[in-house]
Amino acid sequence: MTDNPSEESYAKFLTSSWSHPQFIEVRDQSRLVAVAVTDYVHQGRSAFYTLFDPAYRQNSLGTYGILQQISTAKKHDIPNLFRPTLFWRAITSATGD
Repeated sequence: MTDNPSEESYAKFLTSSWSHPQFIEVRDQSRLVAVAVTDYVHQGRSAFYTLFDPAYRQNSLGTYGILQQISTAKKHDIPNLFRPTLFWRAITSATGD
C-alpha cells in the first residue's frame, strides 16, 4: 500500500462493499472545510477518519468532528464510538453532558 493513494483508490477504500460510512460535513458557508467519516460496526460506530482543511487548523475541526460523531452516536442511542487508538463511550461527559 502506498503512502500517497490516488483520489480514486482513496474513494474506493472509503466506499467499499465492506464499509457503510456516514460522512459528517463541516462547511464555512459553501466551502467544505472538514469531513468526519464514521463507519457502522457491530457494537457501535468507528470514528474512521477526520479530515480538515489546514487553513482552518486554528478552528480545531478534528476535535469538532469527533465531538459531532459522539453527539450523533448519543442521538441514536449508540453506546460506543471507537477510534483506532482510543475508545470513547458515547455517554461520557465529552460533549458536556
